[in-house]
This record gives sequence, C-alpha cells and structure tokens, in this order.
Amino acid sequence: MLKKKIFFIDLDGTLLDVGFGISASMSKKNEKAVVEASQKNIIVISTGRKYSKKVEEIAKKTQAKYVACLNGSYILNPINNQILKEEIIQNYLVKDIFKIAQKQKISFSTDNAKHLFGQGLQNQILAFITCFKSFQYQDFKTENAHKILIMSISKKKIVKTFYEIKKKYKGVVSLALVAKGRAIEITNKNATKGEVVKFIANLENFDLENTIHIGDSMNDASTKNIVGTLIALKSGSKNLKKIANKIGPKSKPAGVAKILRKESD
Repeated sequence: MLKKKIFFIDLDGTLLDVGFGISASMSKKNEKAVVEASQKNIIVISTGRKYSKKVEEIAKKTQAKYVACLNGSYILNPINNQILKEEIIQNYLVKDIFKIAQKQKISFSTDNAKHLFGQGLQNQILAFITCFKSFQYQDFKTENAHKILIMSISKKKIVKTFYEIKKKYKGVVSLALVAKGRAIEITNKNATKGEVVKFIANLENFDLENTIHIGDSMNDASTKNIVGTLIALKSGSKNLKKIANKIGPKSKPAGVAKILRKESD
C-alpha cells in the first residue's frame, strides 16, 4: 500500500504524555493512535534524545520506520539499528564552545556521557534535576560530539551565550533555545529536525507537502518552511506557536492521538 503522509513526531512534551522529564512515558491512547496511523502513513520519531533502549522500544511499539535522534545528528532504522545519516561536531568546536560556557560560568554537557560540567551548587542542582553526574570544569576531556547541551538557572546568561555562539559560529552549528529559555541545544549545522524532514522525504521519494511535524519546543522550529505542516502543541513554546501552521491540543492527555485522528485520514 502506498503511504499517504509522513508524520515526524517529537517525544518530550509531545508523544510522551505521562509523567515528566527523563521518566516520561507514552500513554496507551497515543500509542494506539500512532500504530493506527502507521498503517497508511510513515511514522518518524524525531527527538532531541540520544538513542537508547527506551527510544528503541517506543519506535518499535509505534511501528516507526525511522528514528532521528539528537535533533537529527543521526537517523537510523529501528528494525536493524542501521545508521542512515550521521553529523558530528568536531572536537575543536566542542572545545571552543566549552570555553564560552566556562567563561559565562554555566553548565556544559555533550551526548558522550551523562556528565554535567560546571561549578558550585548550581551545577549540582542542575545535574540532580537532569539525572546527570556533576563534575568540575577541569574534569572535562574534549572529543567529538553529536550534541552539546548548555544550561543555567539564569535565562539572561543563556540568552547572552546563545547569541555569542550564534554570531561566532554562524553557518557552522545549529542552535535551539529549549527548557523555557534555560538551556541551549547545539548540533552540527546539518543536524536539525528540518534536515530530518528533507532527508526522509527524499529517501521515500515524498513530496514535502505531504509531511507533517508535531512538536512543542524551539528545536522543532527548524522544520518551518520545509515540512508541509508544522503543528505545535498548545502546551508548548510560545515562540513555536507563533510560527506553526497549526496549533494542536495540549500534550496531556493524549494530544498526539487527537492530532493524528484529524490529520491521518
């Protein structure tokens, strides 16, 4: 059967509508709706999360054909875990961005380990909230990464850091303000959720008009003007809702299920 549409679905704050944070899970209603939609459409899990056993299980439960992790830093087939596309941040860039974070006295992490580098009580608090292990700046060892995460309790410091990195590395990295303005996600310039849409649509020989992205934060904003329809959850980022083609219901309860019932016919 020819598939009608490609649905790109975010996880945190979107498909995962039960619980909070790293322990959030998918409701049975959302799971059932995605499985039903997969019968006539292609499902892609498009997340800022690293590929893990949990993400793999979600992909299999929802019959997703593809999984894009770390905002598109790598795209894989969840059936055999074959990596179809991979983008990294070179170690010299990782080192430079780490120095900027250190200068601003804010916390720094990469996808290589659940380690958060910073100083003082703030770093310990942020590490506790995110289930990372707290380390001092001097413990950091530079290596290639797929994604950098910078965070702070101070929104002012995050915004200042965001624009400093954006100006210095324009056209080199992609940045997104997340966590209600208290964190920055940084990836290779070719690793965005918008690039995921283009890659999968080309792979499947699909017209972009027949693609839909569902998300809640500004790392979903890169799909604007690429995906056929960008749907922002009502409970999501105000800035994302400003640019979205449609505003969906709140993520809880089963917001994705409600969207799919409307859009997958």
